[in-house]
Amino acid sequence: MKNIPENIIRAGFDPGYGNGKGAVVMADRIKTFILPSLVGLTAAERKDGLTMGGIFRGRRGAAPLRVAFDGFEYLVGPGVEEYATVLMDRMDYNRFTDSAELRAMTYAMLHHIVENQVNPERNSHAHNIALAMALPVEVVEREADADRVERGIRAWLLGEHRFYVNNVETSVNVVSVRAKISQPLAAWFEWGLNLAGQWSQEKEAFIKAPAWIGDLGYNTFDVLLIEGGQISDRSRGDQLGMRRAGERLGDILKRKYSLQLSPRSLDGLIRQWLHDGKVETWVEGRSMDVTAETRQAVSSLLTDVAKFFEQAAGKARQARIVWVGGGALALATRMQSAYPHAGVSYEPITTIARGLAKMAQRPGWLVS
Repeated sequence: MKNIPENIIRAGFDPGYGNGKGAVVMADRIKTFILPSLVGLTAAERKDGLTMGGIFRGRRGAAPLRVAFDGFEYLVGPGVEEYATVLMDRMDYNRFTDSAELRAMTYAMLHHIVENQVNPERNSHAHNIALAMALPVEVVEREADADRVERGIRAWLLGEHRFYVNNVETSVNVVSVRAKISQPLAAWFEWGLNLAGQWSQEKEAFIKAPAWIGDLGYNTFDVLLIEGGQISDRSRGDQLGMRRAGERLGDILKRKYSLQLSPRSLDGLIRQWLHDGKVETWVEGRSMDVTAETRQAVSSLLTDVAKFFEQAAGKARQARIVWVGGGALALATRMQSAYPHAGVSYEPITTIARGLAKMAQRPGWLVS
């Protein structure tokens, strides 16, 4: 591939299981974007019998984005499950390669990125994009799997794309994609790089001092050790993500209140507790405080996560420790006594996307 043109948007995209996160460097700051990883196909009539206009009119909360391409329209992001059957809720490797659902999610994120460019010198009609993407450790730990997934992404993503988001036309030309990057490694980039993509920490910290990255996401808990600027150890906690806390909460609510909630609804309750410290849901038409039940479910998960980290990292007294991911704040509280020197990354939910956006600034790094 020839060198990337000058009028380029260098962005990071983390297509996580729970949320898709995007980031782009804008002057003296990084702009981030979060979209729930939910996609549904629209139809003339919704499953509750209401038309699209009837569904969206007068409802509270964020509505899904409407993403249209190739003659079809998809709902993407918040609240999709209220309006349509969720299509993109897979946990296999192939969800990261080509599918209509992945395209809808990616197009929604690219729309956010290009619509938020504020550089007056950039031609608003020439949206050339170079994209750095991160994938779960289990996808990239085997070279053959990493190559296959990256080839699959590049096969459909490189080139020109035209689509509509909420009836607004967007045209982009993706000139470069780099995807064989593990999510914890991208988090390390965020910790060590400045906005120009240069190492901002002391050189000794990267060449000599070891660093553990603990990434507690939706479906996994990934642990990565970096020594001498290289990955020297990695461990993966299958099914140790916040999703497991949701499953345990679902069991509790079913047993106590005969409630059967979807995985995404349970995840929403977990997020509510992490954000507000209080959780309410509806039981037989009445608002019910389920804060204690949610706390119990999360605490049970964090006990398992702590045991896994102890086995993977030992006492980790000689290394820096950085917690990232959607469960980082809860994890830091749980692990504070055992690892008082550990810290939570800035904006832990978007840490990986921010690290990718910084790495994308390095000259030549996105040239393939």
